[in-house]
Amino acid sequence: MRRRFLPAVLPLVLCVLPSSAFAQMCVAPSFVTPAPTFAIGAAPDDIVSADFDNDGLLDIAVGDAGRVQVHLGTAGGFVFSATILAADTTAVAVGDINKDGNVDVAIAGGTSVFTALGNGAGGFGATTQFNVSPAAAGAIELVDVNHDGNLDVIYGNSLGPGISVLLGDGLGGFAIGPAFTMGYTSEMAIGDLNNDGNVDVVVTNSGADQIDVALGVGNGAFVSGGTYGTGAFPVGLTIADFTEDGKLDVVTMDVVATTMTVLQGVGNGSFIPLAPVPSPDPLVFFVAAGDFDGDGTLDLLDRTSPARR
Repeated sequence: MRRRFLPAVLPLVLCVLPSSAFAQMCVAPSFVTPAPTFAIGAAPDDIVSADFDNDGLLDIAVGDAGRVQVHLGTAGGFVFSATILAADTTAVAVGDINKDGNVDVAIAGGTSVFTALGNGAGGFGATTQFNVSPAAAGAIELVDVNHDGNLDVIYGNSLGPGISVLLGDGLGGFAIGPAFTMGYTSEMAIGDLNNDGNVDVVVTNSGADQIDVALGVGNGAFVSGGTYGTGAFPVGLTIADFTEDGKLDVVTMDVVATTMTVLQGVGNGSFIPLAPVPSPDPLVFFVAAGDFDGDGTLDLLDRTSPARR
């Protein structure tokens, strides 16, 4: 499981995509201003949120140049708690890897995947390294891909075409699982695209101006769900039911084209391309979906960051 968190200090734009038509309406998000700021690292590349100390408040873990910094949420902001060392950190995912009730961390870093088990008080044990060479783990997700009740790792290969799986044993260990050849991964999102109860994967293949879809078969393996064209150089990616028809749709943020590509899900793993929508901001490298204004309709929250991969 991966929960992205966007600090309020970053430039944000809220865009409502009405279910009747994907006409863009950018509105001012209702966040507290002036926003508080918190020092979270020299060059943060990925930020996720979870309750690491079991106090009911969301905390954050920040991937930052070879380490993950954990900051615990308080009524007044965030306080530093722990540093998890991991080479060349590019992405972070959170979940209960060893099923002890505490949130753990999985990290994509170079030719390795690292894990650190949480102690439930905001601290973590030593990292365990799983070598995935010659691949380079870029995007990462924690999810049960084979229905055994244990969290597994899906990571996208940023140096070669494809995604790979590490199968969890429920105790904190992982074994090499299936690999599937698809596009070079910039960003990755997961969901059940064909309503069969299995985890499916979408990746942005930025160099080919497309998304690639992989449909899970329930044992950790995947089959091709096809490719779909986007605007030039898609990076930001999110999956949600924007059309409110019970089927997952895909939105990409296309950096060079400065457009949003909207692909309407059919419910069987395929998509219908809709007309491109002008991007609310140039250089949008990350996008998240949620009902941010409380009107019952999904919105998009974007982050601009020229430093992001």
